[in-house]
Amino acid sequence: MAADFEAAFFILMKKNILFELCAADIRSVEMAEHHAVDAIELCQDLNHGGITPSYSHIKYARKIFRKELAILIRPRLGHFVYNPMEKQLMLEDIRVAIDLGADALVVGALTDTNELDVAFMEEIIANSMGISLCFHRAFDMVADPFHSLNHLMELQIDRLLTSGQHKTAWEGREMLKQLIDTSEDKIRIMPGCGIHTKNVQAIINDTGAQRVHASLKHKSIQHSSTLALGQEEMVDEHELIEMMKLLKS
Repeated sequence: MAADFEAAFFILMKKNILFELCAADIRSVEMAEHHAVDAIELCQDLNHGGITPSYSHIKYARKIFRKELAILIRPRLGHFVYNPMEKQLMLEDIRVAIDLGADALVVGALTDTNELDVAFMEEIIANSMGISLCFHRAFDMVADPFHSLNHLMELQIDRLLTSGQHKTAWEGREMLKQLIDTSEDKIRIMPGCGIHTKNVQAIINDTGAQRVHASLKHKSIQHSSTLALGQEEMVDEHELIEMMKLLKS
């Protein structure tokens, strides 16, 4: 058993795995800085897949966090087929995020036939001022993942966040491996969704991923209320510490 753990640990270290934390509140950003996390995807309303964070959220996250800060650009909940006004909102949010010091943008848009909205992606690229771009889990809804992957590589998108078109990265690890093999390092495939300390080693070993994404959400206590207030979305600090130990030693 100890030998198996050491072998898995050696593989992780040899690959120099990067860890991206999905952070939806400012306290989680503080934790990420304190525990030397490699990168953050900053968003809000993580329980519904995330939307673009507020101006002040981005501004203060940038002041706190010194490593790579990626900003989710998603103007509303629901599907990823956007109308012209929504697209204008997204382009404006891109300009704001860049002005506030973002290192990367997390974007994605589809057509009503579940294909990449290539024309709008080209518009995003034209407005991104050369900043790193990650295509998000809208990819998990495309009809033909390998055709779409080729489009992303042609667009020279830097990385792709995906669960391998399954509910979780664990369930989608076979597809993730195929995507990583197909990408030939032209785009970084980043497994995400349902990743935690108990499965991260197996996902990395099974897929060959070199960067992983997780929210590590803390299960907050529900307070009795007559209002439907939702739940706080803070990172579980203990789980974060364990994740960094596994990946970074």
